Amino acid sequence: MDIMVTCKKKLWILLLLLVNLPLTLGGSASDSDNPGLPRVLLIGDSISMGYTDDVREVLKGIANVHRPPLNCMYSAYVAENIEKWLAKGKWDVVHFNAGIWDCHFLDKNGEIVFGVGEDSVSDPSKYKQQVNKILTGVGKDAAGHPSKVDRIRTSFEEYEKNLAIILDAIIAAGAKPVFATTTMVPRWNSTQRAHLLRLNEIAIDLMTRRQVQVNDLYTYSLPNLEEWQAEDRAHFTPLGYKHLAKQVSEEILKALNSEAKILDWKPVQTSQETIGSREVARYEHGTTSFFML
Repeated sequence: MDIMVTCKKKLWILLLLLVNLPLTLGGSASDSDNPGLPRVLLIGDSISMGYTDDVREVLKGIANVHRPPLNCMYSAYVAENIEKWLAKGKWDVVHFNAGIWDCHFLDKNGEIVFGVGEDSVSDPSKYKQQVNKILTGVGKDAAGHPSKVDRIRTSFEEYEKNLAIILDAIIAAGAKPVFATTTMVPRWNSTQRAHLLRLNEIAIDLMTRRQVQVNDLYTYSLPNLEEWQAEDRAHFTPLGYKHLAKQVSEEILKALNSEAKILDWKPVQTSQETIGSREVARYEHGTTSFFML
């Protein structure tokens, strides 16, 4: 009995310690930043989480890249937490997205309804269906029980309002916002796909009016979904995430007004030479040879 009590006490102490551990952006302390580099914050759902490490790799030595240590889910959640995330330091660029979770079907209790009329449509011409189609259907809740659709999580009006709140917070913090459009989920039924498309249109319209840079990941990825997406027809393969990371990194560089370039290939240094009084390196790639200072 004494052993059981002791174990329980130790468990409670451990739980208390875990609850009070500080959560740091990106899972690393801010003092690990290179102080001479700009700071970039990535905000988004699991798609964003999937390309974060690749973005860090691409921008190594160019920018310090962070993200909240969680799935940022839907636009209202981002709007509610954005000031807290921004308070973690001074940011130069905030690259953000919300959209997939905003298209979830919910039941009358606000729980996600899964698998409503999913049809794995891969033809982009079939994505654009009647946006105001009546929401009817029965799917399953997280426990696998039948669940009836009551509504889509976020209305068009709510989405635009949430994005405006997020933008205001980023700009007030002195950072440059970059909005990423939401990538398609081909397995969804026509109602959800149409809702996603309309959310992207609303976002692009708002960003255009506010003169905010847009990273159109939807258009960038759409022709390559068959190759880049995972079997769940929502997330991406490692190859797909690397492609998304390249696009995200290029947009971040634009926002930083950086002259750095991202190459699809790595040239091989073949020699070190002196031209005049300057040391330069000769690189080769295929039949191309060139010098870099």
